[in-house]
Amino acid sequence: MAYPELALLVDGQRITTGLPTRPVIDPATEALLGHLPHADPVLLERAARTAAAGFAQWRAVPAHERAALLHEAAALLRRRAETVAADLTAEQGKPLAEAQPPVARGGAAPDRDHQRPARRRRCRRAQRVHPRRRLGPCVGDRQRPRERRRPDSDRTETPR
Repeated sequence: MAYPELALLVDGQRITTGLPTRPVIDPATEALLGHLPHADPVLLERAARTAAAGFAQWRAVPAHERAALLHEAAALLRRRAETVAADLTAEQGKPLAEAQPPVARGGAAPDRDHQRPARRRRCRRAQRVHPRRRLGPCVGDRQRPRERRRPDSDRTETPR
């Protein structure tokens, strides 16, 4: 089996040329498998921008549609499991029997995990679960720990 040509996928485009590369070596045989392209700072910035935009689009997709897409991706992984496991074997030098279980788990994850929110609702602790969203960069004055603060001259401290 031939090792696939490696590329960077940025903004929907496969980028294979014009970048520095690093050799991919089979650790078991020390044979050269291919070359892995590395992003330069400009391409990395472009990838970060498009990933952020893609995340905003993904969040706008209703949950049931996202679940359907994840199930399709898992089905594709299951169909390609032999090839993916063989690639893992070549890249990591591990026996095929050790590469197959992680691939199988990845293909089963959406089917196994899609029921988790329903199970959480029956749990008392679920009432204390709060989703968090990234707020973005925050800047502020870092306060000293309480015991190191000096009392203001116009404020009197009361003993505890």
